[in-house]
Amino acid sequence: MARFIKGQKPWNYGKAKKFLCKICGIKFKNKSHGKPKYCGNCIVEAKIFIARKNAQVNKGKHLTDERKKAIGESNKKNGVWKILFRPDIRKVALENSKKKRMGKPTWNKGLKGYMGGEKNANWKGGIGPLRHREMGRIEYKEWRGKVFERDNYQCIMCGKIKTYLQADHIKSWSDYPNLRYDLKNGRTLCMSCHYFVTFGREMPQGIKWGKFI
Repeated sequence: MARFIKGQKPWNYGKAKKFLCKICGIKFKNKSHGKPKYCGNCIVEAKIFIARKNAQVNKGKHLTDERKKAIGESNKKNGVWKILFRPDIRKVALENSKKKRMGKPTWNKGLKGYMGGEKNANWKGGIGPLRHREMGRIEYKEWRGKVFERDNYQCIMCGKIKTYLQADHIKSWSDYPNLRYDLKNGRTLCMSCHYFVTFGREMPQGIKWGKFI
């Protein structure tokens, strides 16, 4: 490779061509072999526009298995994976990441409870935590066991047995605190029937509901 001598003119000296920017319409000089379409001031805007356009064109499309395989082989051939998973490079990347975070406060520092309690849209007067504490007490567990035993450990609506059963309060837990441990105010329901009684619609598939109920 030839060494560049101080004072020597480069091979492309004075060979800059003029091009017309497609966005601003101003003529600009460029020494590249290609035909640039945008000037230095508009190149960022052009890239953003092209990225958004490609995103709309490719929306909903998925790569085929053949294309995925070809991309993987190309990355292996170019040594991308070897570079990314080299221990020394990973170590440097982790150290740099720690340095960037070091000394910086977390996003939620000083914001404890900023969406909790009365500020939350689902606030119901603070009955949630109290109810969970009550459900851990012996009184509640004994009441639930007696309800299951009375109903022979089966759902009183659909008759299911050997399934996840829940003890439902006929009259609301929060509205009738005096009837929380009344045996007559309890009934045994399976998860699906309990969901239907509570919300008036069938329970969607693939979810578990009423863990604490």
